[in-house]
Amino acid sequence: MMVSENAQYGAVLDVQKDVIKFRGESFPVKSWDETKKPVYIARTQHSVVGSWTFKLEKTKDGGVIYQGTKFKKD
Repeated sequence: MMVSENAQYGAVLDVQKDVIKFRGESFPVKSWDETKKPVYIARTQHSVVGSWTFKLEKTKDGGVIYQGTKFKKD
């Protein structure tokens, strides 16, 4: 799907169909909810954190907003 970086924080968000990589951790995706486009909800399972939900809003320029932070498309 996309690899995005936030210049202010230097954080990288790598969103793929089956895994989301964020802050050096991999979150395997269990399911996607695409019924509220442009907002995509990914339900994931992490080995330490447990279940985690990513609410990702796709922007018109191809970036993503996650937890109020904009990530530009790479």
